[in-house]
Amino acid sequence: MTSTKQDKEPKEQQEDLLQQIKEELTKLQARIGPRFRRAEVRQRAHRFLEGLLTDIPRKNGWQMAEHLGESGPRGVQRLLGEADWDEDAVRDELRTYVLESLGTLRDCSSWMKPDF
Repeated sequence: MTSTKQDKEPKEQQEDLLQQIKEELTKLQARIGPRFRRAEVRQRAHRFLEGLLTDIPRKNGWQMAEHLGESGPRGVQRLLGEADWDEDAVRDELRTYVLESLGTLRDCSSWMKPDF
């Protein structure tokens, strides 16, 4: 008996999706990691991205720090405001990753139209 997506329970489907997301996040981190000059900053950036994908209701400095297991927001604030990383290169790499994953903007235009 083979298992298909339709045969799986919702919980199993959710677990599979979370595993796929984790794998994609690891791939993305491998791509943008070199843009962060220090290992500590690379690690915090990785944890920060993971935090953005959680169900934390408010993603402010305090909430993110708490999720990351830090005692206060200073590390998160330092990552975003003062750490030594190439923001333009990360932005460009993220854009490339998204376009590779979703296709060109022309390919996505039918489902990306604003609904207002």
